[in-house]
Amino acid sequence: AVSAPDSDVMIDWIGTVLTSTQLAGLQGIGDAPYNGNRLLAMTSLAAYDIVAADKETDRKPYLISSKYSEKFAPFDFSSNINAATAAINASYYKIMADQFANQKSLYKEQYKQTISELKEAGVDSDTIDQSVAYGRKVAAKYLKARKDDGTDDQTPFKYPLGSPDGFVW
Repeated sequence: AVSAPDSDVMIDWIGTVLTSTQLAGLQGIGDAPYNGNRLLAMTSLAAYDIVAADKETDRKPYLISSKYSEKFAPFDFSSNINAATAAINASYYKIMADQFANQKSLYKEQYKQTISELKEAGVDSDTIDQSVAYGRKVAAKYLKARKDDGTDDQTPFKYPLGSPDGFVW
């Protein structure tokens, strides 16, 4: 896991995503940078939507409707950092494990590390479980919304300047 002591769940996950991208490249399973950016956008916006679920703020959710969050969000995540951490952790894991299955073990390690840190901090299992369930629901919404966005298009890229020799992502 990439988790650092007393760090933020977002920083831990962004570090994990960058590490997994580097590991994939070293294993010859490179991915285009735009896909990594796409995944970081999906996970970051899912995290935003989790915290934006608080109807008392002026935050407008990006993808998740206010009605959806009112119906399914078990907590006001903007004022409950532990619940937000558990939900964000679950959403990152679900999105990344779905989209980069070959790095699932690294993602699982990070997911478990964050849950362990929450338990060590005294967060009760009900809070964790309810938050994880909501984080997974939010992640599923993002995966569904981006399912047919063309990322899986295998059409060879045509270089605008001719030969790709020497071209490096």
